[in-house]
Amino acid sequence: MGRRLVAALCANTTHDVTVLVRDATSYEPPAGVTVVEGDVLEPGSFEAALADADVAYYLIHAMGASGDFAERDRRAARNFERAATDAGLDPEEWDEETKERVAREIRKRTKPIVIAANKMDRPAAQEYFEAVTADPDYDHLTIVPTSAHAEKALRGADEADVVDYRPGASGFEVVGDPSGEQAAGLEQIREYVDSFGGTGVQDVLESALFDVLGAVAVFPGSANGRADSQGVFRDCFVLPEGSTTADFAYHLHSDIGDGLLHGIDCRSNRQVGSDHELAHRDVVEIVTTN
Repeated sequence: MGRRLVAALCANTTHDVTVLVRDATSYEPPAGVTVVEGDVLEPGSFEAALADADVAYYLIHAMGASGDFAERDRRAARNFERAATDAGLDPEEWDEETKERVAREIRKRTKPIVIAANKMDRPAAQEYFEAVTADPDYDHLTIVPTSAHAEKALRGADEADVVDYRPGASGFEVVGDPSGEQAAGLEQIREYVDSFGGTGVQDVLESALFDVLGAVAVFPGSANGRADSQGVFRDCFVLPEGSTTADFAYHLHSDIGDGLLHGIDCRSNRQVGSDHELAHRDVVEIVTTN
């Protein structure tokens, strides 16, 4: 974790970077990084690392040590807090602008937001959407134009066999005999759908799940036939990013996971191991003894 942080700081900031380590001989720093040897459990040994610092990151734990590591963790944190405060890094001393900026950045990184900009079938909403998306203050937000009204109307019309519509599709086809009022309403919806590439409802859900949260959709398939007669996969499982063949097997059932031999990538007909990392929209056959 610490090495990754140092690499990120060196790559993304212009600040001087100082690293505190207990044993300087075991750490080879990147070019330009200052190394200070010390131990936060020993006050007086590490404070030099905080000299002239603007920001301090605390990534220290004692879980690898024997005995009461929890008590040592608390003591180390208290020592670091006192030293950081003495070095002028007490958040209570920050001005309001700095506090707000830090809070905003923490929120961006820990609470990502996807906004469903609803009622986009209305001209007033479209004008507001254009203004918001042009404002750099909102660049960090994912804003998806949507129309819940259009989605609901199309689903209802599909169930009534008036239109052929699949949620998330970029269009629809009139297959029934709508009334004059229905036809006019469908034409208005078509104008919106054609302009925005769909109603946006499915898009905002997929954006939150796959783009922001990084989840992957995995389909259970068969190397002898990946889909049904209509070419549609009837099952889809959403797994966390980084999931493996073994994770997928256990997600299906613990017995399947316990008996896992390997998987088969149905798109390439290639055997994959239990530790193979799955990609979004993979189609995988699980080969198991159970």
